[in-house]
Amino acid sequence: MRNRALFLRVALFSLSLAGVQLRQAGALPHEPTVLGIAYTVDSTGDGHNVGFVTQCNDGTGHCTMRAAIEAANGHAGDDGIFFDIPIAGNNCDASANCTIHLGTALQDLSDNVTISGPGMDKLIVIRNSTSSFRIFNVTAPGVVSFSGMTITNGSAPTNGTGGGINKTSAGTLNITSCTVSSNQALVSGAGGGINNDSSGTLN
Repeated sequence: MRNRALFLRVALFSLSLAGVQLRQAGALPHEPTVLGIAYTVDSTGDGHNVGFVTQCNDGTGHCTMRAAIEAANGHAGDDGIFFDIPIAGNNCDASANCTIHLGTALQDLSDNVTISGPGMDKLIVIRNSTSSFRIFNVTAPGVVSFSGMTITNGSAPTNGTGGGINKTSAGTLNITSCTVSSNQALVSGAGGGINNDSSGTLN
């Protein structure tokens, strides 16, 4: 589905205020095949990647989502980020519903990557700060895909767009089985939940 900027930004800005669930059955067009490195997030922590650039380790022997994104950016190619978070010692309830609290902005998604969560109700990624920053900023010229998570409470910086997911490149953004809710942009009609560059493709 190719959308023009004006329609997309106005529509998604209004939808994001009430919360929008994006669902699509089956494979998406241009969905990358993960042939590179598969990173498995095993912690709801928010630590940066340390040590080897393309290996995910927050310095405690665990792989956080932040560290996985940084590692994937350091490795060229179609990588994947998956989740296998134990209940014990993490921000998870007895039903294995887990929350990742972001204290600062994540590194931009600058290379092809698939981020595959366990489900909208199983993984929540939320801004937990008084500072304004969006949840995901996509600059990759190729394909970035999200599935199986809730993306919430993002707040685009001053005069910014896309509080939940902001895509500034001409590449392809795939969103499957995600809830994008309670995000905001400070520019009217600029996509509070999702902002897609006019030259890009949003599925």
